[in-house]
Amino acid sequence: MEAVHRDNFSRYGSLEYLDLSDNSLSRIDSRTFANLTNLRRLELFRNRINSLAVDAFAGLDNLETLALSINYFESLVGTMFAGLGNLVNLYLNGCSISSIQGNPFALLGNLKVLNLHQNLLTSLSSDMFNGLYSLETLTLDSNKITSI
Repeated sequence: MEAVHRDNFSRYGSLEYLDLSDNSLSRIDSRTFANLTNLRRLELFRNRINSLAVDAFAGLDNLETLALSINYFESLVGTMFAGLGNLVNLYLNGCSISSIQGNPFALLGNLKVLNLHQNLLTSLSSDMFNGLYSLETLTLDSNKITSI
């Protein structure tokens, strides 16, 4: 599977778990999963995703776990996870992330687990994790961090 379109899941509004891992997805377009209002877990690991629309995850108000590990993001920007206020677990390990611009985690006040291990991060800004009031586990090993 190379692309997912919003209409692919329009009939499955009661879906709570969706696993699209191990495919060849290269991008997630605007509001792709918006009709999946009951979705609690979305797994997209081991794809070729290198592009996320700003509102790619809009409508996923009940999402608790988002697994984007082993994809190809060079950077995380702005509010790319906006609308995921109930997110508890975010997995971004092994994604080749070299920079985090702004505070993409600012609106994730319920996040408990943030996994950024095995990326290419070299520095962390002092306000990068502002707003993560519930954070219990932050994994940053196997990066190239030289300054915090």
